[in-house]
Amino acid sequence: MNRPFITIVLPTRDRSDFVPVVLKFLQNQIFVDFEVIISDNGVSDLCLDKIKPFLTDTRFKYKRPPNPMNMTDHWNFAIQGALGEYISLFNEKFFLRNDALQTIYDTFKEYTPDLISWNYEWLGDPTFLNGDITGDYHPTNAPVATKTFTPSESLASYFDIKYPLSGYNVQDFLESRYGRIYGGCVRRNVIETVIRKYKKVFHPLSPDYTSQFLFLNETKFGVHIGQSLMLHVVFAAISNGMNTTNNFDRVKNFVSDSGLDIDDYKNGDPLPGFCIGSTYSIARDLYLLKSIVFEGVIKEQQINIPALCFYANKELAQMGGLSPSERAQQQAILDRTIANFSQEQEKFFQQMPQIAQVKKQNRWPEYLYASNFEHLDVRKSHQVLLDLSAKELAAMHWCEKVMPPKHKSIFSERVTLEQAVDYLYDYNKYSCKFLGIK
Repeated sequence: MNRPFITIVLPTRDRSDFVPVVLKFLQNQIFVDFEVIISDNGVSDLCLDKIKPFLTDTRFKYKRPPNPMNMTDHWNFAIQGALGEYISLFNEKFFLRNDALQTIYDTFKEYTPDLISWNYEWLGDPTFLNGDITGDYHPTNAPVATKTFTPSESLASYFDIKYPLSGYNVQDFLESRYGRIYGGCVRRNVIETVIRKYKKVFHPLSPDYTSQFLFLNETKFGVHIGQSLMLHVVFAAISNGMNTTNNFDRVKNFVSDSGLDIDDYKNGDPLPGFCIGSTYSIARDLYLLKSIVFEGVIKEQQINIPALCFYANKELAQMGGLSPSERAQQQAILDRTIANFSQEQEKFFQQMPQIAQVKKQNRWPEYLYASNFEHLDVRKSHQVLLDLSAKELAAMHWCEKVMPPKHKSIFSERVTLEQAVDYLYDYNKYSCKFLGIK
């Protein structure tokens, strides 16, 4: 059987307007040895009619589950039949620059890793009108050399919980990309191993994280591409992640839609009775995986409860949709847990504000606007400059060694998604040239 190098799996539900846009960016790839599986879980807004022109290209395939499924079950259904040597899971908000798959393939040829991840950036304040996406864009990441990572070490950091595990804060930390199939890719033999051992790849409540944890647990070698290969366009109205970070009613709906009982969800470990916040939800998923995994870091490592309580406290304060009695009940569970800390746990808990602040200040190494490039003698400027070409901005950063302040957009007017992705490509291309990065 002739396998394509990579399969892009796109599970979708009732977001038909966005699917053709994603497919257009895939069809425009300069690398051609790929397949795309569109799995349509729609109920009221199927995408078939809108993507028919793409299906004349034999690399694009369409399928539907026999009945509407919850997200976790649908993702497991969607990856069935994927033929690629590597498999990547997309959604309707991921838009690749045109050399992305070629860059991934070149990385494979050099390293042959189990896991490949990469950076991405965001289109600000996006709008969708008449099939076109527009927004604000300013580069946020400098390209750096590709680096290898040890999956077990990355997985252990999730148990430590020294930074929030989800929400907007997670974009500050490079390591959150390691091992992801969702916006990354995983070698098919790893996926087959996970299925053989644990029956399926994706588990509730957060299938993007549960799959990541299992992949990190089962592999030895990963590679992270130090460039932003895609734009992530987050529309609040269609983002499950954004919708469940600050509204408890949406959390309950999401738990129910995932096929879980909210009372069972609330009463499970590691903090029985507590159920608020993305960090706690993901930590709970990690804890539940311990019941099915029989070896590796997941089985051996313990969750850092003081760190978990620190972020759970912060996220409880930010959560809306709670009645006064619900909020008081959740706070009482945290207060009781904290009151029963050992002396060592109490000491660590008291250190958490400082640990969190250090992480927040350091951000991720590639972030352009956090004084990360003083070792290259790059100095900050306070002059806002607009409408620079990507080459001009890269030259200012790495040849003139001047870092203008980040504005909401490098453009004086809103730009199309295509313009933003082209700028992303050009900025990385010229920055790599000026910095001497292959």
